[in-house]
Amino acid sequence: MASLSPRSSPLGRPLAAHLLRRATFGPSRQEITQFASKSPTDAVAILMKQTAPSHPPLDLKTGKSWLPARTSANDYESRLRFYTVYWWMDHLCRSPLSLQERMIYFFHTHFTTMQSRINYASAMYYQLELFRQYAFGNIKQLALKLCFDNAMLMHLDGRYNRVGKPNENFAREFLELYSIGKGPQRGANDYTTYTELDVREAARVFSGFDVDPSFSKHIDPDTGLPIGTMNTDGQGEARFHDYGSKTFSSAFGGKTIHSHGRTPQAIRQEVAEFVDMVFDRPATAQHLCRKLYRFFVYHRITPSIENEIIKPLAQVMIDNHYELKPVLMKLLSSQHFYEVNASANGIGGTLIKSPLELFTQVFRYYRIKLPSQNNLEDFYTIWGEVFYRMQDEGMQLYEPAEVAGYPAYHQGPNYNRNWITSSTLARRYILGRSIVTGIRRRGVVPEFILDVMAYVKNTQNVTDPSDAPRMVRELVEDLIPRPVSEERMAYFLEEILLDSLSPTHWSFEWKDYLQSGNDRGVRRQLELLFAKVMESPEYQLF
Repeated sequence: MASLSPRSSPLGRPLAAHLLRRATFGPSRQEITQFASKSPTDAVAILMKQTAPSHPPLDLKTGKSWLPARTSANDYESRLRFYTVYWWMDHLCRSPLSLQERMIYFFHTHFTTMQSRINYASAMYYQLELFRQYAFGNIKQLALKLCFDNAMLMHLDGRYNRVGKPNENFAREFLELYSIGKGPQRGANDYTTYTELDVREAARVFSGFDVDPSFSKHIDPDTGLPIGTMNTDGQGEARFHDYGSKTFSSAFGGKTIHSHGRTPQAIRQEVAEFVDMVFDRPATAQHLCRKLYRFFVYHRITPSIENEIIKPLAQVMIDNHYELKPVLMKLLSSQHFYEVNASANGIGGTLIKSPLELFTQVFRYYRIKLPSQNNLEDFYTIWGEVFYRMQDEGMQLYEPAEVAGYPAYHQGPNYNRNWITSSTLARRYILGRSIVTGIRRRGVVPEFILDVMAYVKNTQNVTDPSDAPRMVRELVEDLIPRPVSEERMAYFLEEILLDSLSPTHWSFEWKDYLQSGNDRGVRRQLELLFAKVMESPEYQLF
């Protein structure tokens, strides 16, 4: 029986690795060791510490930040948008071990926007900063803030939603994806939790907003971040909002939202009343908890998981007025989250890494040196190569294939299994070779190189490099999320590292290297071992 009761005993290495793979963008071996002695509650509390953002992205043309908005001195907006994505990728690999960064990514997958639909790179940056502020905060308040977010106003055409010419895109996604979600369809226009009438009325509530391209004239007093605006007349009244009363279906108790006035502040109050109405329904908390469960635990939600995990977790969310911190603590310290055994019900190694996670976890585990911003051209070029390799593996970061987001996070029944196709799997399998030789693009000196000799000689990474069985076991148990059979362990040891030689012969080879300094006899086999582990089917999971 699945249980949200807290697990109290120390994690140990396998469970510490499980938590850190799921709740961060990847631990190093040393970090797994540090967390192994902690209880789940203590470990999650440490991961919930707020981390400071790095400095904003820099413009290659000027060498400085372009915030709050691009000027004629800066590069083209299309380039600044890519600089923002590359900057974010670098930040995820460079930031301290934290659940905060993971939640920023969760929000990006849940409240998705596409950079090609966003005219301004500044809007992308400020949206990420909005997610940072609410990483452990109130998801209801975040949903409200996103109604006025410049990036969202562009992505779902909210800026074109005007009285007499409604645009339903944001209203539809707000209900279907961002908040209450669809229930069983009871008719052509009735999704149980809401109806097409509710979409139309919500669009009227959201009418009249526009983008503020200055990113400085309209600042949210709660976050200090830029927000969208409303076109007003000489009396300060919003010109394009629908001031009529909006009456919703029986799914929301037939509630009517009346106009609160004609000023932008009054209209934002009307939007807040709508958000209150939607979040007052228990189905909203349940939908959000399903999204969190699929993100952190497993994509399949059985009737027993619905009753034993989702509904109780949703009640925790409701009881805490949509504050995320207690919900995350409850889930990530629960007995159910640590059921990682190899049985059919075990959740360890049941999620498929996104291409982003595939790269960040290997960079962070091996503490691979990241490119420096001292040379911005090389910095953006080499991160661009990682970006395009991720694209070959099925993910264009900040540009999902659908307006609704990446299929892996919202499209059932396969969810995260959507990352894998015959084409993308083949591209994933070249990661290991790329890391041991370095990633190169357009003449730039190779970066992201794993120097296997330096790595294994560090006793914090490998206890004893001369002991081949122990070294292989340590590597495999850290990087592969499910228990590995002795037959599979023998494959990595005997066929890959030793190449039919004996462990004793390896020990002699290692000692000869230490005495002579000539690594020819061991380097190639170590590179092959590390590459093969990263190229294994098991490594695609976490």
